[in-house]
Amino acid sequence: MAITVSHFEVDGYPRETQERHLFKAVRKLRCAWTDAQTLRADLLKADTPYYGHLYPYDTALNARCRSATVAPAPGKISQSGISVDMADYESAIVTANYSTPQPNDPQVWPGHEPETYISESLASMTEFVTLGYKNFRWGSKAGNEIEPAQAPGLLIHGLQYRFTIYSQTTVDEAYLDFLGTVNESMVTANLLDLDFQPETLLFADLNMVKGADSLWDVTYIYAIRMKGWNKWYWEDANTGVGDFVSMYHKDAADDQPHKVYKTANWFP
Repeated sequence: MAITVSHFEVDGYPRETQERHLFKAVRKLRCAWTDAQTLRADLLKADTPYYGHLYPYDTALNARCRSATVAPAPGKISQSGISVDMADYESAIVTANYSTPQPNDPQVWPGHEPETYISESLASMTEFVTLGYKNFRWGSKAGNEIEPAQAPGLLIHGLQYRFTIYSQTTVDEAYLDFLGTVNESMVTANLLDLDFQPETLLFADLNMVKGADSLWDVTYIYAIRMKGWNKWYWEDANTGVGDFVSMYHKDAADDQPHKVYKTANWFP
């Protein structure tokens, strides 16, 4: 998107920084004080909702304006329109910060119309499980037996899959009913190039952030358990070896695993 107000680059700028995987640049642009807000808005707009003005000195880098600040230019305050609570300057300096694309930047959601922007990431999480106690003693093999209330715990480290859809006008209320359920079908994380098998994602949380444009950025948070959420940690009392296995209800009409977590097809 073109800049719509008159401006010029301040002497000594731009200033560029090249890191191993990142290019950054700072521009200082001077314009009329009354045009400063428009210039800042133009810098942060672009052909797509999430990438600002293209760095003009080397467009091949695809560096975009990520933030812009406004400050009065050195000089006298304007003599027109001065009020007791608002300053009125003749000129402004708009500082524009550019950088090249980053891994967590929103990307076009493949195969979706109208064009929608998403991001995907993994975050750490932990899960506490209680271990078996009957085969263990305190202090030595001949020590006192461990009581049930003294059973040791195991902190299992895992991951969350976070999927964000940007600039949504609303969220289907049906998703609120899916909290606490697991995926019935395989889920593909396109940007991460990962497939999650059925019942390995627990719909744990939903986070909504409303932007200045009154649109919502919606993050769906799924806890990952590659063994499956309807399997439980069981430790063989004889060998002490444990793993996640299915449970069966002894009075069930059929010989099918008991599903504590209901399944649903909720992925957006």
